[in-house]
Amino acid sequence: SGVLFENSLLQVGVKQSYVGFQGQISIFFGNLSKKPLTNFRAIIEDVDHLRMQKQGTEGILDDEEDGGCTVAIRTQAKLLLKVEV
Repeated sequence: SGVLFENSLLQVGVKQSYVGFQGQISIFFGNLSKKPLTNFRAIIEDVDHLRMQKQGTEGILDDEEDGGCTVAIRTQAKLLLKVEV
């Protein structure tokens, strides 16, 4: 658990837990800027050796180019990955 990346605009943090073959990974995207982040998306590619369920803040997983969510000033967008080997 901890901060993976931080600059003046964005902070990315992660929390993870595992039990046996299953894991839960929570990723947090914090808006540190002075303006809302619009059309914010996370692209998580599927891999052959993992079964994965993805959920998060509405719009964060949009495939459309003009999709995404808005992350207001000093708030977070969240992404939850449930994985199984």
